[in-house]
Amino acid sequence: MTDTADVARLLGKAIAEQRHAILYSIPSLGRSRGITQAHLAAWTGLPLATIQALEAGRIGDTVRPRTSVAIEAALQWDAGTISAVLKGAEPPAPREIALRAELDGGDRRNP
Repeated sequence: MTDTADVARLLGKAIAEQRHAILYSIPSLGRSRGITQAHLAAWTGLPLATIQALEAGRIGDTVRPRTSVAIEAALQWDAGTISAVLKGAEPPAPREIALRAELDGGDRRNP
């Protein structure tokens, strides 16, 4: 897969799938659900529009280093994952991550 648009869409899909696999508990409903784009934006310090563009595959063949580092940390991906995917590597499979804190406060990432 060498087409930049195809690779960008593949990366966007992987980001969205991993975002949905980061679960937080909703005690009143007795279930868990994945985090939103807005949550990911808040945790990473990136604009919501950046998260939306990434997930939609509306990026070029590179992602700014600060953006990559922030997304990789939030999704608990290895450093360099985004760059590798943009160069043709397979994205990581989504894996469930359970948050330890409520969404309305505190650090929401597992150490």
